[in-house]
Amino acid sequence: MEKEVWQENYRRKQDAEMAGRERRLQQQVKESRDAEIELVMQQLLEDNQAAIDQCQRDADLRVT
Repeated sequence: MEKEVWQENYRRKQDAEMAGRERRLQQQVKESRDAEIELVMQQLLEDNQAAIDQCQRDADLRVT
């Protein structure tokens, strides 16, 4: 009987530790993904601004 109780407690402890590891890993993956998305968004904004600037320069050259 004691062995069964010990085994059950051990299993619960292992399950809890595994769940904690899984949550931490999911959080790390989410943070990594969010950082990559932020970098892509920043690059797109920079590319867009460069295109706008180039269009403005082209328009200015046509006007003069």
